[in-house]
Formats: sequence, C-alpha cells, structure tokens
Amino acid sequence: MGPIFGDLVTILLAGLVSGIICRQLRISGLVGFIIAGIMIGRGGLNLIASHGKELEQIAQTGVLLLLFAMGIEFSLAELAGLSRHMVLAGTTQVLLVTVPLLVVFLLLEVSIERAIVLSAAVAISSTVLAYRTLTEWGQASSPIGRRALGISLFQDLLLIPSLLFMPCYSGARSTGLISALVLTGMAVVFTAAVPLAHYVFEKWIVPFLIRVKSVELTMLFVLVILLMACWLAQVFGLPPALGALAAGSV
Repeated sequence: MGPIFGDLVTILLAGLVSGIICRQLRISGLVGFIIAGIMIGRGGLNLIASHGKELEQIAQTGVLLLLFAMGIEFSLAELAGLSRHMVLAGTTQVLLVTVPLLVVFLLLEVSIERAIVLSAAVAISSTVLAYRTLTEWGQASSPIGRRALGISLFQDLLLIPSLLFMPCYSGARSTGLISALVLTGMAVVFTAAVPLAHYVFEKWIVPFLIRVKSVELTMLFVLVILLMACWLAQVFGLPPALGALAAGSV
C-alpha cells in the first residue's frame, strides 16, 4: 500500500504547483495539469512508482464524479430543450471533421476500417475537458456554454454506436453485427429507463429524504445511485461514464 500513497502525494503536489502557476499566468489549469502529468509520468521524470491499475481506477473515478456533476447541471427538460441545437450542430460538426479526414486517410492508402475509426476519434471532443474549461471561464451556465456542452454530449452519444459496431470494422461482420444490434437494444432500454427513474425519485425518494432530514443518508443515497448507475451501464455493455452522466441527470 505504500507506493500508491507516495504516488498520490506526488500527483496532488504536482497538480497543486501547476495550478498555482497557471493561475498566476492567467491560463487554464487544465494546461498545467496536463504538462505536470507529462513531466512526472513515465515519459518524463518517471516519479510515479506504481503503474498498475490502482492509479487508473482512481483517475476513472475522478472522471465519473466530474460527469456526475455535469449531469446535475443539466436537467432532462433542459436537455430536451437543447435537442435541436445538439442534433443539428453536433451532426454538422462531426460530418465536417469526419468526411475530410476520411478522404485524406483513404488517399494515404489507409484501410477503410482504420480510416473510419481514426476519423471518428478525431471528430469527438472531450466533454470532461469542455465542461472543466467552461466552468473555469464562468461560461458553463451561459446560453453559449450550455449549447457547447450539449453538442459535446451529443458527440458522446454518437460515440456509443461507433463503439458498438467496432467489431464490424475489424472484419467479424456476422457475429459483430449481431452483438452490436443486441447492445444497441440495451442502450435504448437504458436510455429509456432514465426518465422513468427520474419520475420515481421525484415522486417518492426525494420527499422521503426531505422528511428524514439526514445529510448522511442523503449523501449515502447519492453515492449509491452513482455507483449503481455506473454498474448498470457496465452490465448493459455501455461506458460507465454514461451511467454517471445519467445518474446526475436523474
């Protein structure tokens, strides 16, 4: 257990120093965090002794918590209101990036399967980074910021079918297509369950917690909902990040 605590101290200290420097230079703290990670990581000074799954799981937990917080920021009604901007602008952005890159990769004689995957990967932006940056700028609650985050969420939704049909790109078309269709059905069921869960919580669970008036029980309930949503998403073959986002929206 020793090395992991030493690694955590090193990571947090590097993040603290880089954050202070970025604040003084009036630039985004994300830039400092990324540079600090490169410097102390395996490709830099190699100050991290543990390279196992422990640090990866801690990092994933941080991402899930951030997406959960982002889900809290967006209500289901607001997401429905932003659906027009999400679909139109999100589809336009993805097509404007994916199609030219696909042509370039094909001209470079890259296989069609790899060209599709690479083009789609470049077209998808990071919702976590976008949310963190807009929050630092104080624009997360502005109309432009909400639309930008909505577009980023739509890109995340587009990523799901891309991952589901990934076996088809690798050549396993018969079994891959069947598995992708099954997972697509599971994704639809999971998505449809979110409004139902929201109704149940709003109708019975939230009034019960208000009557109980216990901060500990409320925090424990929120933690259970977050972990359960991530676990159910994983059971359905979906990214746990989607479960964290859904839990926040509920």
